[in-house]
Amino acid sequence: MYNSFIKNIKKYFKLKKLGLIKDYLSIKIDYKLEKKYIKLYITKYINKLLDKFKFNNLNLVFTPMEIKIKLESNPK
Repeated sequence: MYNSFIKNIKKYFKLKKLGLIKDYLSIKIDYKLEKKYIKLYITKYINKLLDKFKFNNLNLVFTPMEIKIKLESNPK
């Protein structure tokens, strides 16, 4: 099916085989073909957003939470 698609689209566009995509819209793409999965990493995208809105130099603060707290769903 892939080869048929490529053959048909070549009638209208010039194509180059560049291999697997590694980065798209600041999203890093990692392939593990032998395990048949793909991982997407958005760290670069998040850092771009932090830079854009000037949040890149903030200090991290850890907010402790009560250990034995019981969380329950909110009935509506």
